[in-house]
Amino acid sequence: MFLIQESSSNQKRIFKWLKNTIPYVRSKHPDDFQVIKESILYRLKELVMLSSEQTRQIILGLDQNLEIEAIKQLNAFPKLQLDYIRGIFKGPEENKKIPDSLLVLHLKLLCQLQPKQVLKEIKLTTYPLDECLKLCREYDVKDALAFFLERAGNLQEAINISLEVTKFIERINLEFLVIQKIIRKKSLKN
Repeated sequence: MFLIQESSSNQKRIFKWLKNTIPYVRSKHPDDFQVIKESILYRLKELVMLSSEQTRQIILGLDQNLEIEAIKQLNAFPKLQLDYIRGIFKGPEENKKIPDSLLVLHLKLLCQLQPKQVLKEIKLTTYPLDECLKLCREYDVKDALAFFLERAGNLQEAINISLEVTKFIERINLEFLVIQKIIRKKSLKN
């Protein structure tokens, strides 16, 4: 009912309703609890679109072990999947151990969707080295590749890639200066 309403604030009321309803149904109507659980997974895409953070709280409130299933459920929606996974990294749980498979999926999604953010993100958590090297090569995320190569002890290749990136940036800067000169010449003629 809440999800089909047009108003975003009305749609977001679903989270309040679920937070109030789930504990009651779990304790008083265990058979209906399974139905609610299945309904939430069925509507996971819509819920994450409204708020990945609140959806995650609902999922964790249902069953801590349900989170991996929820992430798999979002496979066809990589942007939503990345949003959901980011919530795991930002979550308040202290000393949480994020499984390597989830770290690798996070990096893969970042490489696909936000390659410029990869280096910043990988500096915050320890990622599995071999799989991440492969992903950075596959998606040609050079700065992150250099970071992982350095971590792996392959300093020469890390330096070569860093120099390659630097030369590319210098080439772009030179092209930008040429374009600026052309624009100035044209503006002086007018």
